[in-house]
Parts: sequence; structure tokens; C-alpha cells
Amino acid sequence: MNTINNIGLANNVDISLKFGFLGLGMGGCSIAAECASVKTTDNKSLYTAVLVNTNLKDFEKIKDREKEAIHEVPLKGYEGGAGRDIDKGEQAFIENKEAVLKSIERNFSDRDFVWIVAGLGGGTGTGSVLEAIDILYNYGFEGRFGLILTLPRDSEGGNVLGNTIERMQQISTAMQAMGAILIVDNQKLYTEYINKPGNATKSIDDFLKYCNSYVADTLHEINVVTNSFAPFGDNHFDASEFANLIQTPGFISLSKLELGSLPDLDNDSAFSNKISGSIEDGVLSDGYDFRKTERAAVSVISNQTTAKSLFNLQFTNKMDIIMDTYAPKASEKPVATYVHPTLSGIKFYLVFAGLGLPKRITAIQHRVIEFDESKQEEEKDEVLASLSSFTRVKKEKAKPAPGSLFKKSDSSSNNSELKRDYNSLFGKK
Repeated sequence: MNTINNIGLANNVDISLKFGFLGLGMGGCSIAAECASVKTTDNKSLYTAVLVNTNLKDFEKIKDREKEAIHEVPLKGYEGGAGRDIDKGEQAFIENKEAVLKSIERNFSDRDFVWIVAGLGGGTGTGSVLEAIDILYNYGFEGRFGLILTLPRDSEGGNVLGNTIERMQQISTAMQAMGAILIVDNQKLYTEYINKPGNATKSIDDFLKYCNSYVADTLHEINVVTNSFAPFGDNHFDASEFANLIQTPGFISLSKLELGSLPDLDNDSAFSNKISGSIEDGVLSDGYDFRKTERAAVSVISNQTTAKSLFNLQFTNKMDIIMDTYAPKASEKPVATYVHPTLSGIKFYLVFAGLGLPKRITAIQHRVIEFDESKQEEEKDEVLASLSSFTRVKKEKAKPAPGSLFKKSDSSSNNSELKRDYNSLFGKK
């Protein structure tokens, strides 16, 4: 994982915005706790988390909890978990709403922006997310909250994928009432993780810890860059502009790139193509139509010597062309340059806000349709199997007794009963 801890965890670090993280369910709580565990080297907490969950065992999995930064709210009456039942998860949150609200008021009162963090697909996080949105919207955080949502891997099954799409459909109807939605695509991160040397023998827990740290580091780095370093020249992307960007409704894409040495600006494969590739690949998710970008920003950091050589008109023109290509209709798209005294290499951070759905959500929807069709086919096969095993017992007609040629035999009642049994195979009464 590419981090800038030598920058982001300095004693004199200045973050742009004070974030709060409202973690829902096991996945959401794990990410929120990781984000709130970020500290300066002098052990100062920078962020705050409120963790809401049913299964109390999940709380025990979150290590290194700090009382000043991380606060737990157990959903009483549902301590055993929600069992991937989103209705049960939602009801658990509703019944404990007052306790959640009190913790939010107590721990987020000084926060500039709150991220609701939920892993989609399970019971508690997926079930609680709509109620959590309502709480923040109605109790003082209107325009000052967004979502961090993790998407499940394909292997997690039709029920999980179906829960994800069901909630995404509902969330999409309220997107204009909240800030940015940051998608964490576990399928993308898993593929990248397992293909790195040495990772194939690691456990799924190692992967999940990696994901949690990756989210926390990425958000923290961008939050630090916008307020901690000396601008080089007149271009700057300040804290208020960062706030405007993450308050923009729609999906948000984060990208970052590190170049080890001064690039040849005349060589597109050494510079422009790498920037473009990092934009399209994203850090946490990909598959966006960047032409729909409403706001964007680029922050570039280097040491003083590199800055003097790199940050010239040719560099500015190259970056302007890239941003005009990917965000032609954006109302704001600054390219800000900064100097760090001891940084080796050059670091780029790119943010695009106001985007539409990523392709991954559409892919999950198609998978759900495939699961549903497969299930319907299986049910159809079961019906056909029942039909094929059905044997109709034919009875010989009884010969009428003398003088009773037109009298009905008892066999008619048997045929009527047989008809009722036959219709029941198709669910008819």
C-alpha cells in the first residue's frame, strides 16, 4: 500500500476538515475505527468514530480502541446480530435510535463533516444506513455528511448482492440531499491484493485489514495535503474548496500516483498517460464516466528542488489538458502545487465529484438478475420433476348391474379428488 505517513502523521500536521465517522455493522465499524485510529506522532487523535452494531462479538475484533476517539453504541435486544436480514438490521437501529442520536450529538458536535460508513450486503450496516441518513439530515448535519459504502465481492452470494442493490436503489433516490458517496469496491481491491507478490498465502482477515487501512490512509492523505504544505505559486486548493467538493451530491472518485523521478513532460507515456491511467483506475473504485464531473481538484507535492524544475508552464498546460479531457463541464478544477521539504519523488492526488453510478454497481445488478433467473429455473425444474414422477392410477370401470345402465359409479368421486391433487402441483387451489 502506498502511504505518505512521513507527511500525514507529522507532529505539526494540519488537517483541512475534522471528520466524524458513523460506522454501521461489522464492515462499517471496522473502517470507521481504522479512520479514527489515525494519529499524529505525538499521539494526538485527529478524527472521531461512533460505532453502531448488533453483534457484540464484532466490537471485540476492533483492537487498539481509544476512548477519546472511538465510541460504541450496541443495538440492545439484537446482540446476536442481524443474520444478513436487512429488515432486522433496520428494526434494531430504529429501536435504539435515541441511543445512537445521543452519541452523535455528544461526539460529532465539533465535526466539520461526517461520513456514514457501511458495508453493503449484510444485515446491520445495510439495514441501518437509511435510518442513519435520516438522523444526520434531520438533526443538524444537512449538507455536511456523505457516505462510504463497501461493495461485496461476487463470491459472497446472491442474497448479499441482492441486499446491496436493494439499498443502492433507495439511496439513489435521496442522493441530492447528501454529500459525496465514496464507493469501496472490495472486488477490485481483492483482485489487486491477491495479485501482489506474497499475498496469495495470506488470509481473508489480512485482506480486510488492508482494505480498512487503505480507506483510512487515502482520506487522511487528501485531508492533509489540502492544508499542511506551502503552496508553490498562486494555485491552491484550500480547506473550503475541499469542503465544497465533498459536499457535492453524487459519487466521488479518488486517485493517487507517485513518480519516483522528474518526468519527461514531452513523453506522454512517461507522464500524461500515467496520470490518465491513475484517474481511470481510481484508488477504491473505478468505472466512472468522468465527463459528468461537477467539481474536481488535483494536488501535486514535491520537494523544493523538484518543484522549481517541474512546476512550469509546460506542466500547467499538460495538467489543464488532462483535466479538460476528464472534467470538461466541471465548475471548479484547480491544479494546486505544493512543496514539502524532505519528500522524495512526486505525489499526485486527484478528486472527481458529482459523478454517476460506477459500472461495478451495474455489474452487481446483472449478477443479481442471473441469480434470480437461475433460482427460478431451479424451481421450474423441481415442478417438472414432480410432474415426471406423477403416476396416474387408472381404474377399470365397474360394470353396471342389471337395470342400472345410466347409474353413475363411485369412480367419478375418485377422479374429482385426483384433479385437486394435480392442480396443487401448480399452486392452485
